[in-house]
Amino acid sequence: VLVAVLAVLILVGIAALISIDSVAPLHLGIRYNHFSKSADTSKIYGPGRYFVGPFGKFLSFPSSAQTIEFAEPSGMVTAGSRFPRLHTRTKDGTGLNFEVSLQYLLRRSEIGRLYSKFNLAYEDVFVSTLRDTLIRAASEFSATQLWQERRAFGDQMEAMVNRSLWDLGAKAFGVQLLIVALPDTFERTITKTQVQNQLMQTREMEQAVKQTEAETQVIQADYARKEKVILANGQANYTVITKEADARAQQKRIDNEANVMHNVGYTLGIIGDDLVYYQRWGAMDDLEESRMFFGFGGAAP
Repeated sequence: VLVAVLAVLILVGIAALISIDSVAPLHLGIRYNHFSKSADTSKIYGPGRYFVGPFGKFLSFPSSAQTIEFAEPSGMVTAGSRFPRLHTRTKDGTGLNFEVSLQYLLRRSEIGRLYSKFNLAYEDVFVSTLRDTLIRAASEFSATQLWQERRAFGDQMEAMVNRSLWDLGAKAFGVQLLIVALPDTFERTITKTQVQNQLMQTREMEQAVKQTEAETQVIQADYARKEKVILANGQANYTVITKEADARAQQKRIDNEANVMHNVGYTLGIIGDDLVYYQRWGAMDDLEESRMFFGFGGAAP
């Protein structure tokens, strides 16, 4: 009996062990039953250990960002899946090779539907859809547009990729256009055209600079002429004002002297020739180097 009980306990332990499964970190899980060959897509499990029954296990889906590249092999190790670069023709028939890198994130709410439609081969569907979408995006541009409007091409490509993966149950981000390779003959032609356009723009800028310099010289000459006129008018006004001031001062001095002589004549009681005689002697007194001789008869020789 003891042996039987021990055997039962061992069987129960083994059954319990095989009935437990786990979801790894950075992953999500769907419970799958090996006996019925069916999956419960109604519930998505996060990381951890769960009781799934003796015939159960988890189907794992990454919850972190996954990388897909369409690029030629390089020395760098890719963090995700790498596929050959894409080849197509532009809207005007020019051959085109280009490389693209992007990341996608599975939408948790869509994992059940994703498994129901594609099982675990969903990334193969993503790659096929992305290849068709990217080639279709490139074929909507001409070769010249891809050279001159690369940003617009990248924006449209990103929008189309986002829309196509969203419909499948994933979210795309980090879409990068790595390389756009056009035929060498076309690139040489477009490069030559760009150089010629650049030279034309340079000449136009030089002409604009020369025109600006000429206009500046005209403005400087006009200012110089106006400056001379203003200075000449200022000097003339200064001369007129100065002379007028001197004349007014002289007139005022004469008026003052006349008033003084009038007052002197009134005070001393002299008028007429006597006042003139007095004024003459006063003027001689103002001359510092003057000499007067008095008492000698006769006229001076």
